[in-house]
Amino acid sequence: MAPTLRPQRHAIVCHGAGSSGAVARMLMPPPTLGADVATYPEDRSGDVETVMRALDAWDAAVPEGAERVVAGISLGAHAAARWCAQRTRGETLTVILALPAWTGVPGPAAQATRNSARQIREQGIATSLETLRAAEHGDRALIVELLDLAWSAYDDDALAAALERAAAGAGPSRDELASLRGRAVVAWWDDDPFHPREVGLQWTRDIPGARGARIPWADMTRSPACLGRITGRLAGLA
Repeated sequence: MAPTLRPQRHAIVCHGAGSSGAVARMLMPPPTLGADVATYPEDRSGDVETVMRALDAWDAAVPEGAERVVAGISLGAHAAARWCAQRTRGETLTVILALPAWTGVPGPAAQATRNSARQIREQGIATSLETLRAAEHGDRALIVELLDLAWSAYDDDALAAALERAAAGAGPSRDELASLRGRAVVAWWDDDPFHPREVGLQWTRDIPGARGARIPWADMTRSPACLGRITGRLAGLA
């Protein structure tokens, strides 16, 4: 008997505000998603609606009958969740939502984002990174490495503007989360004021059948791609 071939799998991973496609690829490389074709769109706006339009364009370009995987990190997770909730086409999606920051109207994490934007306007990117290097140690030193890579794509004003815009943008409502169908995974890590654990837990409860994943800092330090490996495995992709 000939083997059964699965449809080609197309994945998109939307990065967070003030981040980049390069960081998204580092955290969720194509093999962790079992992707035949993977897209890591670049967005410098920090605007959820702009990211949702990029998802529209990607969806329209994916061949009919292909399997679709929609993933997002931080602001990208907000955009992915809202987009999936509003999508009217009938194909079942696999959705990976990593590091959500708030539900609905901006929550306390938005203030942390605004504080970062203000610091960048006052001190600049280079000095802000040095301040973070002095504060983050051990496993959490990875945060500074990721920010250094992400922020290299911005100048001071563009980065501050993207963070300010993100801090003002709505996340998915609880009704939108409850409307999601298909395989869904939500991921978070502990002790992160920008992406509270409680938000990840709430999203997991609100999305029907969602699986939740706590990502240990120690694992991230050894291999940042563990975010993709853990979530991809839970989603049945790898």
